[in-house]
Amino acid sequence: MTGNDAETGPRIEQGSPRSTGPVRSVSVVSTGSVEIHPQQVNGSRLPMMVWLIGSRRWTPPRPINAYVVEHADGLVLFDTGQDRASVTDPGYFPGGVTGFLYGRLARFQIAKEETLAAKLAAIGYDAGDVRLAILSHLHQAHRPARRPLSADRLHTDRRPGACPVHVRA
Repeated sequence: MTGNDAETGPRIEQGSPRSTGPVRSVSVVSTGSVEIHPQQVNGSRLPMMVWLIGSRRWTPPRPINAYVVEHADGLVLFDTGQDRASVTDPGYFPGGVTGFLYGRLARFQIAKEETLAAKLAAIGYDAGDVRLAILSHLHQAHRPARRPLSADRLHTDRRPGACPVHVRA
């Protein structure tokens, strides 16, 4: 590690003992935070719907991280963070029972300055610079926001249980 900026997080840069080959640097950026139920972390003997609907406890805020890899072939993202529209757009999630359950799964806090676009700009990049995004899995805090990475660039491996998902720019 060659630095730990409060704005962008830890960074591994070229010349660092960990930097070899085509990877020039890796930056960790936090795109907000999320609170989840302790049962999601520790498990529970109760059926999921019981604790999901009934639990009033939440974990302390956890960072929603994305990893920006400066690679010789172009900029790569590993995970993309939660879409800020999920906390600003009342129509982002479906209504009814499904919407209620979404609201019970997680509570997000994402300020304007915590969007992926803002975090990329803070380290000198634009969303258009991203050549490839790799999603570790399809939980909402890891999938691409409606913008800056568009859904038309989303390619998934459709085999059962296949992961990760790649987004090509």
